Amino acid sequence: MIKRRALPFVGPGASVLIIENYPTQPRNNKREVWKSAGGWRPKYLQGYEVLSSSSNPAWNKRKRLSTKKGAKFAPSGDIGGPFSVTKQYATLIGGHSHSVASGPIYQGTATYHYSGLYAPFAVNVSFPPFANSSKNELDAWGMSAIAKVKPTNVFEDMSSSLAELLREGLPKLGVQAWKDGTQTLRNAADGHLAIEFGFKPILSDVQKTLLARERTRTVIEQYIRDSGKQVRRRFELPVETVKEPPVKMAPGSVPITLYSTGPLDEVFQKGETPYTLRSRETSKRRWFSGAFTYHLPIDNLEVISADAFRDRGLISFDATPETVWNIAPWSWAVDWFLPVGDLIGNLQDWATDGLVMAYGYVMEHTIVRDTYTWHGSNSHLVGALVLTSECKQRVRANPFGFGIDWNGLSPRQLSIVAALGITRS
Repeated sequence: MIKRRALPFVGPGASVLIIENYPTQPRNNKREVWKSAGGWRPKYLQGYEVLSSSSNPAWNKRKRLSTKKGAKFAPSGDIGGPFSVTKQYATLIGGHSHSVASGPIYQGTATYHYSGLYAPFAVNVSFPPFANSSKNELDAWGMSAIAKVKPTNVFEDMSSSLAELLREGLPKLGVQAWKDGTQTLRNAADGHLAIEFGFKPILSDVQKTLLARERTRTVIEQYIRDSGKQVRRRFELPVETVKEPPVKMAPGSVPITLYSTGPLDEVFQKGETPYTLRSRETSKRRWFSGAFTYHLPIDNLEVISADAFRDRGLISFDATPETVWNIAPWSWAVDWFLPVGDLIGNLQDWATDGLVMAYGYVMEHTIVRDTYTWHGSNSHLVGALVLTSECKQRVRANPFGFGIDWNGLSPRQLSIVAALGITRS
């Protein structure tokens, strides 16, 4: 659907009061009033707005909820769609002032009172260019935003931590090395040296394993609780603002008025050569909003998340070789240590194919403003003319990300979105 409408610019009107004074003929003094109610409306300042949008079939299927204050609609799932709005419009800030000037006429003088429009001299200027990003740029930014906020990040971090622990944190011989080392320490003659150079490294390994085990349990339990639910996420960067160096134009010009009556022009022609200054400012705001959901094979996780040794006191630094030996046959470590390798491999699969978005959008709002200001004598009477090119756009994601076509999904991915009730609309 595409709609277009005009955004007309109509500047303020103006009026001129002339009081003529003939000293030799006082009865012939007269007042003449000129008025303009139509205002200033040059063709090159007339704007427009264009709306392009794709409606979502689910929009009319919203559930209606009743509240004490009245009825309201409660959307469920994805009811939006891609759209863009571009518009250009002109605004005069200020510019309605009053000035008085006098000048000779024949055998007397005249006093001119001008009340109304004073606009900077900006004749036949054009609107600034738009600064909106392309769809490819927004798709790329959207994928980057998803990578920062997706709920599987904590699982992927845990996967990396466990892999690091297996690679560097545990002894090469695993749990058996702990058992053999502890037995040697129990039989050592020099208890102090055994504690300092033998037992403390073993205890450090045990503590690292227990801390990783505890973190694994906490993360997995939360992950299981969120499985199948919608987890909403939002990500936004600070607004980017760029100001270009100002450009001088129209040297020697006077402001635009609705009437030129001689002495009034001289109000702005004193002092240095006047000019109009154009200043351009561009702002860009982007943000992501989406709802994630995922499904996990719980059976394999329940074994990992079982906890039977939280209160064993093994993380305490008061442990001794004797207390460590007393926890033989070390089944708590073996039962956890062995499945970790399989868990790390499965995490990557669950974090990719298992995670989908019920909906996801990237929004962008860009504004380019050209501000024209007049600089010269009595410039405080002159308003600022602002020409604006503005764009709002929203890009919709596929359940597996931005820039991904439904036709490119694998059979496994299609089965996942079908199981979660997500349909192509």
